[in-house]
Amino acid sequence: MKRYETPKPESMSKAARLFGLLDVNGRSRLLAGSVRRTLQPGETVCREGEVGTELFVLLSGTVSVSVDDFGTPRRVARLHAGQFFGEMAALTNGLRTATVTVEKQSDLLCIRRECLLELLGDFPKLRTVLGHVGVVRTEKTFARLSLAA
Repeated sequence: MKRYETPKPESMSKAARLFGLLDVNGRSRLLAGSVRRTLQPGETVCREGEVGTELFVLLSGTVSVSVDDFGTPRRVARLHAGQFFGEMAALTNGLRTATVTVEKQSDLLCIRRECLLELLGDFPKLRTVLGHVGVVRTEKTFARLSLAA
């Protein structure tokens, strides 16, 4: 896969391990329900408190994840190519729990909530993994904020 190309269904598991949970047909469906975006340093991918309608997969680049800590933004993670974010809000149609900002030019695969929910019915392992990751990330964020106090 070349930088800045949308991955092909058969090679998507090389772009992100999450795609390995799907077969080629599932990956084709996921791509059909997705849009690729390239963002520059300083641009915001999503903001804490917004309704989340997409799951994001980082194809290249680096993003910073921060949360509001009583009026002060506090970075809680830095994500790189192959990682994903926005899973909990996309799954629940809930509010974003963090703000994600581009640090290094980034290519993102933006997966629509409707597409994601459709795939979860056919790939229950995907639901399990996304839910688990969301819970672990939430626990780690609370722990970091508690330690900073």
